[in-house]
Amino acid sequence: MVWKPKERELTREEALEEARVALAPFWYHSKPLFMGSPTPEGIKIFPIENPFAEESWFVALLDPFSPIGTQALRYAKKLTERHFPHRLDSVLIFRSPHEFARDRTTIEALLEREKIRIATCLDSDGTLHSGFSVSDLEGVSYRVLDRGECKISEVGYAAPPQLERGIQEFLRHRDPGLALRPLLETSSWQGSSSQSKVSFPSGPSSVSGLQFSGSWRDERGRRVASGDDAAFEISVIPGRIHLLAESLGKNHLAAEIRVQINGGPVYQELRGLDLEEADAGRTAALVRYASLLELLKASEKSTSSLWNLRIEFPHAQEVPVAIYSLFTEA
Repeated sequence: MVWKPKERELTREEALEEARVALAPFWYHSKPLFMGSPTPEGIKIFPIENPFAEESWFVALLDPFSPIGTQALRYAKKLTERHFPHRLDSVLIFRSPHEFARDRTTIEALLEREKIRIATCLDSDGTLHSGFSVSDLEGVSYRVLDRGECKISEVGYAAPPQLERGIQEFLRHRDPGLALRPLLETSSWQGSSSQSKVSFPSGPSSVSGLQFSGSWRDERGRRVASGDDAAFEISVIPGRIHLLAESLGKNHLAAEIRVQINGGPVYQELRGLDLEEADAGRTAALVRYASLLELLKASEKSTSSLWNLRIEFPHAQEVPVAIYSLFTEA
């Protein structure tokens, strides 16, 4: 038996410093503000930095790689811009089922793409969601905390109509004479109530007419276009279309994804935010780090009752592309 000296119990400050070091890789634009820890009553949130315990905070919990999560992210950014001057700080908590979310450069690229400078953390194991009493890991939840006490709790929508009204009531309760802007119109932040999702490599689900052609390989949680002939076709009701994809090229070299509707390029009024005109009149999107690409959007000018959508990966032999999910909103 070898004698070992009794380990000294850490002081509170030493324990907090250990937590700061351990959690730092999961935080962006901020040092770690809080942590989730088990207690006899379940997971609880404990402050690491005094401001989180002593000030007012707006907290948004979401999956930034889903359509509703992306809308919620942009809405949270807008609310932060409007209410940060009134001593309401913000923090974003990301949760994603995909392994790529653990890659720091992927999250950094997402934050840069969305021009987010808000304190953000990745809840890699769901502990923080549990600590904030959030059970739906694929949904959206908001909290407003005042010195650690929850004052507002909203769930389920990218932009709950009552959320900003509650925030303004909270701020005016603290400062009755506070002048605030008119409430945001939330309808433009909401997605359609009719949504469908195909996850790869599981293949066809509720979306009809899904067919793959060319060179593909299946990996856990994704399907990989591995040849220049790789493509898939799908029939969808006209609406907003998102594709969650990632370049697997060296150093995430940009990969081209071509999109056609009914055998031709996509007209300007139907192009989503990430679809642009490419060579020879084609329409294409570029992807590097894992991103939710908005390929198509709804338009009143569309007269088709059904879109025959074809998505091609013309350089996949040199730059393979992983696809994770296809989202449709009618």
